[in-house]
Amino acid sequence: MPSVFFITHPDVVIKPSVPVRDWPLSERGRERMRSLVAAACVHKVRSIFASSERKADEGAQILADGLGLSGYVVLR
Repeated sequence: MPSVFFITHPDVVIKPSVPVRDWPLSERGRERMRSLVAAACVHKVRSIFASSERKADEGAQILADGLGLSGYVVLR
């Protein structure tokens, strides 16, 4: 049976002078996403969908790379 996982982005670099949608993941956030790739629960993931915000895009790319997927879909 197919499953759906909803994963939010972790830890971002907050810069009040930058629009929220352009905030990047922090190093801790990137590390947490890399740790998620090692979790058994995500090994069956075959499709990734992400918002167009930078932090979501960065997280989706880490997951796609770590899971050996060719890419992901950006929802606008």
